[in-house]
Amino acid sequence: MKKGILGLTLVLVFGLFLYGCFGGGSGGDSTPTLANKAIMSADKNKIIGAETGNSTDLFSLLRRGESGNYTSTDVDGGWAIYALWITGGYNEWVYGNVTVEGEGCPYNGSVVVGGGPPEQISGDISVDVNGTVTLCDEQNNTMSDNGIMSADKNMMALVWTEEGGIPYYNYLISVKKGTGYIEDDLDGDWVLHDVWINLDDSTDNGWGYGHLKITNGDYSGNILGSDGEKDSVSGTISIDGNGKVTILDEDGEAVFGDGDNIMSADKNMIVGVYTEEESYIDFYIFTKRGESYSSDDLPGNWVMHGLWVGEDNGWNYGNVTVGGSGNFIYNGVNSEGESESDTGTTSIESNGDVNID
Repeated sequence: MKKGILGLTLVLVFGLFLYGCFGGGSGGDSTPTLANKAIMSADKNKIIGAETGNSTDLFSLLRRGESGNYTSTDVDGGWAIYALWITGGYNEWVYGNVTVEGEGCPYNGSVVVGGGPPEQISGDISVDVNGTVTLCDEQNNTMSDNGIMSADKNMMALVWTEEGGIPYYNYLISVKKGTGYIEDDLDGDWVLHDVWINLDDSTDNGWGYGHLKITNGDYSGNILGSDGEKDSVSGTISIDGNGKVTILDEDGEAVFGDGDNIMSADKNMIVGVYTEEESYIDFYIFTKRGESYSSDDLPGNWVMHGLWVGEDNGWNYGNVTVGGSGNFIYNGVNSEGESESDTGTTSIESNGDVNID
């Protein structure tokens, strides 16, 4: 099983969505799908999933907090950033760390593009009272104004296109960094979603989905690939006081780890990127499964960000309103500037698995 995608050198920050479910996209239903394998995080403010049709799609739904509950200082602090950029013929990941501090929300930090040398980045990032995030470069050019900060203020996501002769489709996710992590923070049930992409050919791609049980530094579980291949995995996992996670297979070899794997400050997400076999890039998220869920956990206002790769590449984002009966209304836009809308139903199982129809 291979993996990966996304990124850009002067960028920063987040997202993911089920393009095949909420309007548009080049996806179909002739191949295995993860549309019914989305997971809600233990804090119940994030939903992560992926699917395959004619394209591979990775998505996030972040719950929007109450209007007025956000302030400009919510972006202050240290953030780990993970990104993919897709052109079709050249695809890469980005990993880095930034600190946001001061009036106007300036950020400074460094990123690594596909394993290259660190590059310094700076600019401004802001959040309004509704949780909408705007990202600007060091020349104060707006890169994206469609971002969202989750209601718990621990995760952000955005998408945008950068024109450079050919379009660069960018998908960015960022998690707030914490301190004082201990090994017990890893214990529990985790769900993996990842996408992998050939560095030079975005039509060569796929996803992985799996369950991992972590106890006292040991993990075991199973991973299903979009090609139908199922693998059993086991090994050891550890975390340092700054949230950096190290994952070793049963032979003691490092896996998942060209960029640091970072656990979010709320201890419910682990995000990372890597390059496999010098040919494939991988973007992955581990989501901690909560103890119990009910239908009351779905209603509210959510914001979706998604990236799709294949013969056609692009992104979409939009607002998703889920009612008390589980019915949803989606209104958004894609990377071609086209408006999208859709309706359907959602449901959640007691273990946090989310179904979107």
